[in-house]
Amino acid sequence: MAASGLAQSTVSEHLRFLRDAELLSARPDGPRVWYCLRRSVIRLFMRALADWASEPESAPLVTLPGDEGPYR
Repeated sequence: MAASGLAQSTVSEHLRFLRDAELLSARPDGPRVWYCLRRSVIRLFMRALADWASEPESAPLVTLPGDEGPYR
């Protein structure tokens, strides 16, 4: 992955994370894999982020499953 400056294994791990989060779809094509952003999921994420950002600062903190720390 010369263009990114990252090792191929690092890029693969990031792509796997995005696929697991269902932000990407993947289509194998021989030795290559074609990736595509799932626009519908990205739109939902953007709406949720906008809703979160519009909450007052006094909104309660929440803890995400599997995480130790509080997040806003």
